[in-house]
Amino acid sequence: LKEGLCLELFYAKKVPELCDLCDAPADVRWTAVMFYRRFFAVRSPMEFDPLPLMFACVHVACKVEEVHAITLERLLEAADFGADEGLKARVTRCELPLL
Repeated sequence: LKEGLCLELFYAKKVPELCDLCDAPADVRWTAVMFYRRFFAVRSPMEFDPLPLMFACVHVACKVEEVHAITLERLLEAADFGADEGLKARVTRCELPLL
């Protein structure tokens, strides 16, 4: 339980950093943080991997706030995961449970 909480908090701190890497506006940053916190308020990081969920939160926040310049590919590229198709698929699978 403690390890799960540490993992969740680690990636919670990374959400704003990811937003900074891709120059996301403040609205996207706050929306992504709220998506992440709301998701893990009722779910465990042992059920859902926080890494792809972090990317999904920022990606969905960009869609909600209508920041179309920041795509999933751009997010992954900014975090040096650009060529990882497996991570891209895992992020995409996280979007529906996030909503």
